[in-house]
Amino acid sequence: MHFSATFPARMSALSDAVAFLERSALTANLAAGTALKLAFTLEELFTNTVRHGFGADSDHPVNLEIAVAPSEVTLTYTDDAPAFNPIAQADTLSQGDLSVSLERRGVGGLGVFVSCQLANRTAYERVDARNRSSFVFSQ
Repeated sequence: MHFSATFPARMSALSDAVAFLERSALTANLAAGTALKLAFTLEELFTNTVRHGFGADSDHPVNLEIAVAPSEVTLTYTDDAPAFNPIAQADTLSQGDLSVSLERRGVGGLGVFVSCQLANRTAYERVDARNRSSFVFSQ
């Protein structure tokens, strides 16, 4: 089963993107835990695209694809923000010191790291001036 949709990179569109994901998860009869992992990852990527990729709301497209196979689900997230590999950032964090207290760490920076920890596999590529990140979760 395959689902795809495109949304503008606007924080106001995040709820529509999450609703699309939830409808897709229901149609595909995904386990609730898998749907939550997908939604968490989507929210982190989308928020980072708007806030950091474009610096504000924009009409640039964000493409979502959900591919459901018998034992796994893949979320592929594509945007045309400046080149940025969130998976490499998460890998750098995992090799760094995670024992720093929350007070010293500051706000943010852990969402994609958590998504990478939840996923079985991740991938990033820059194709045709677009960022494409994939997160594979077992069902």
